[in-house]
Amino acid sequence: MNLVERVKGIILSPKTEWPVIAGEPGDAGYLFSNYVAILAAIPAVCGFIGSVIVGAPIVGALLVAVIHYVLAFVNVYIVALIVNLLAPTFNSQKSFASALKVTVYSYTPSWLAGVFLLIPGLRFLTILGLYGLYLLWLGLPPVMKTPPEKAIWYTIVIVVCAIVVAMGLTTRRMADAKLSEWTETQAVPVVAVATPDTRGRRTTLDLPGRLEAYVQAPIYARVSGYLKEWKADIGAPVKSGDVLAEIDAPDLDQQIMQAEAALTSAQANAKLAQATLQRGQQLIQTGNLAKQDLDQRIADSSNKDGLVRSAQANLDRLRVLERYKRITAPFDGLVTARNTDVGALINAGAGGGAALFVVSDTSKLRAYVNVPQNYVPSLRIGTKAQIAVPEYPGRHFRATVEASAQAVDVASGTTRMLLVVDNANGELMTGAFATVTFELPHPDVAINVPASALIFNQSGLSVAAVDADSRVVLKPITISRDLGQEIEVGSGLSAEDRIIESPPDGIASGDKVRVASNTGGPGASVEAKSAMAR
Repeated sequence: MNLVERVKGIILSPKTEWPVIAGEPGDAGYLFSNYVAILAAIPAVCGFIGSVIVGAPIVGALLVAVIHYVLAFVNVYIVALIVNLLAPTFNSQKSFASALKVTVYSYTPSWLAGVFLLIPGLRFLTILGLYGLYLLWLGLPPVMKTPPEKAIWYTIVIVVCAIVVAMGLTTRRMADAKLSEWTETQAVPVVAVATPDTRGRRTTLDLPGRLEAYVQAPIYARVSGYLKEWKADIGAPVKSGDVLAEIDAPDLDQQIMQAEAALTSAQANAKLAQATLQRGQQLIQTGNLAKQDLDQRIADSSNKDGLVRSAQANLDRLRVLERYKRITAPFDGLVTARNTDVGALINAGAGGGAALFVVSDTSKLRAYVNVPQNYVPSLRIGTKAQIAVPEYPGRHFRATVEASAQAVDVASGTTRMLLVVDNANGELMTGAFATVTFELPHPDVAINVPASALIFNQSGLSVAAVDADSRVVLKPITISRDLGQEIEVGSGLSAEDRIIESPPDGIASGDKVRVASNTGGPGASVEAKSAMAR
């Protein structure tokens, strides 16, 4: 017999399964060890797990599960005896083996329904086990050879007798309940409680930042050549237009000479074309020149004039580039980088490597910080801050929030903000690491609880409070600010709540607790200290 197939058959198609069962030998040992022992474990195990989930002590729940498992065997055996004893009364075949078979398989729905004991809210669905009464009524005719017209009364009498026997076992179950209650009482934890602190806390937010020049320009060459000389080194203050370096560009010089020669040639050709056109205009008046020839001379003169303008534009472009042989500062500031030297090959444009010079305006500096998302609403444009740098311990420089990215970086969960700090004295350096300190807005009255009181579980964040009946109430909360050892609660608590300072593992709503008489300090009770240690 395959267990799964038998369970599937007896539940889904009992009318065809009972005749098959009736033809099988009734081995009591086989039925108990290979069917009852497996299926009866379902309600026992699920009931144990469900009780632990809702906070029942493990020892008490395990004891109850073992007792229920043993009683399942007893119930099957007793009901089988009742079925066998009543068989002659209803003209049925008296056979304990057959009675055991019909009893065991009729209990199948009840054992399967025990899976709903896993979830407290679904325990009412165990009523589906009553389907076993229908199976018993269908199984009596084929297994016990009961006349069909007497099967319903046979079933009713079996149920009544089973109820009477169950009432006789009530005393045992009551004893089990008292034992479980005693176990739970001994397992009630002792907890230390306190009401929330309602004083508002002044807090600051320290974030790492990086200082950068307010205006910074990397300077590249516009002409190719060799560095002839440089006139400003790193750290040198410069004014707008000051020469930083000069470039020797022989290629450009040759191009200018070539452009000048090309312009002279174009001008000469244009002058000749103009003279030819004037002679043609005179000859056509006397009829010695065809109109076609005159048109050609006009077009040639216009073309030569265009070549003159093209040559002139090319020469002007090269003259402009010639001025870039002198590299100048674009604004007042400091030279913060020099990446070239005399004789170095210079390639025009940004693709030729690092910038030749970097000029930075350090009279004001920018400080960039990444602010955690939950603090962004508190740091508006214009918020004041203090900046500290390692080279000036104990000193602070005032800064102001000037811009915000108004977007959260997905990778870090932060928003980038820009602060501006005055650096007229030149004490701060670009690229320096800095600690930016914000003073956060704080309420005059707030609800603060110890960080140790927080509970994280599948339901989210909560704290455990104790009601007037000394029972636990888990209260979902939101965090307004993390103050380190304390948490400022945004919602979910009132100032009158009694909060468990260090809740035991696995605590749940409805759990009974004992409140320690003294919850802190050197005079704390032994019970409170042991509870907090647990």
